[in-house]
Amino acid sequence: MSLGKSTFRKMNTEIRNCEFKFKCPKVWDALAPTRDASIRFCGECQRQVVFCRTATELKRAIIDNECVAVDISSPRGPERTLGEPRQPPYMRDPNL
Repeated sequence: MSLGKSTFRKMNTEIRNCEFKFKCPKVWDALAPTRDASIRFCGECQRQVVFCRTATELKRAIIDNECVAVDISSPRGPERTLGEPRQPPYMRDPNL
């Protein structure tokens, strides 16, 4: 399936304002592959890293307290960033 430029732009810009409480220095391609192509395993911290393509996937990963990989736009093009995303204020439990 071929994606048009406008479809790619929508996918590429869907994740915005993702803040990290921890940015990992690891590289996605260096993590151990799993049966699921969107999940890799980090042998150093012994955690799964989930590649999030959409804001919905990122929200689910934040709720599940998962490490993530996301492509973030930069002047040089998309950069894949790994780490633990910071939970936005609107998602925080007011009872904590």
